[in-house]
Amino acid sequence: MSGKTLHHRIVFFLLLALFAMPGFSARNAVAGTGWDGFKTEFLSADGRVIDYGQGDISHSEGQAYALLLAEIHDDRATFDRVLQWTMNNLAQRPDGLLAWKWGKDDHNQWRILDGNNATDGDLITALALARAAARWNEPLYAEKAKSLARSMRENLSREWQGMLFLLPGKSGFENGGNLVVNPSYILPAAYSALANIDDREFWNRCAQDGENLASRMNFGHWVLPADWVELSDVPRPLPGRGEFFSMDAIRVLLVRPGKVPGVAKLTEHTLRLGMLPFRIDLVRDTASIQEANAGSYYILASAARTAGRANEAAQLLQMANDRRAREKQQYFSRALELLAESDALR
Repeated sequence: MSGKTLHHRIVFFLLLALFAMPGFSARNAVAGTGWDGFKTEFLSADGRVIDYGQGDISHSEGQAYALLLAEIHDDRATFDRVLQWTMNNLAQRPDGLLAWKWGKDDHNQWRILDGNNATDGDLITALALARAAARWNEPLYAEKAKSLARSMRENLSREWQGMLFLLPGKSGFENGGNLVVNPSYILPAAYSALANIDDREFWNRCAQDGENLASRMNFGHWVLPADWVELSDVPRPLPGRGEFFSMDAIRVLLVRPGKVPGVAKLTEHTLRLGMLPFRIDLVRDTASIQEANAGSYYILASAARTAGRANEAAQLLQMANDRRAREKQQYFSRALELLAESDALR
């Protein structure tokens, strides 16, 4: 056995032992990562999360992730800074929802670029506010969470075949008699938190119906959720846009890690191939040769561990760390990595 092979085996078994330990997180395996690293790399002095890969824009989703991560890490100073920027710049809609996209326009002016909301950003912001209200005993946070919950309830709720859910955004997701949903926007943890501060019956029903709806949105040979789903007579991957398991749908494994049938198949395919595909076509049952980001690996490793596949989880974790070392300035991937450590979205 060569010295290099022996070294790799030692590293693998150390990772396997560490990953099985209570409280072990993916962050421990890579020096220089974590919440402090995220803040240094992606958070501006005034509280804006910067997406360098898309022209330095900011999203309501990115702001929401930062709020939730600040609460998780008991970092009230950062929480308040991110909240202030978010309220000052994205909370401009008359209905109380957050505009989803902010950046520099063609005239070099920094402003809202798309005033539509993104419901995942609204939900996770409300969840972070509700958690922060409890952690730091701050009624103002609870008031803001309740106001945002009410805005979602009044503007985004729809029913399909007797099941209650929220539209992914106020505009653009109703096409005649068909509705469009994003499975990764079904967030039972947020619904449960909002049930404690707003309309309990409504949010509890969202949680129950959301589980029923999500269970019907795993498709194809892979039995995985699609990025976008059209609700017509039956759920189906949205033609031309949502036929893939990719950057949106990977988050379903973060939210519902033990309830996605395709986790085992995806894990086995990833280990056999030596990489996690960036995109899987759920209609044609094919996988791309482009590699997913590190955050997706961390989510799959966590889901495999939840499924009781500790050996495979340790291998995926090592792959995640290797992928992490090759990535530069990908805020979304870093956020997924940090969220994979936490049960805040489960």
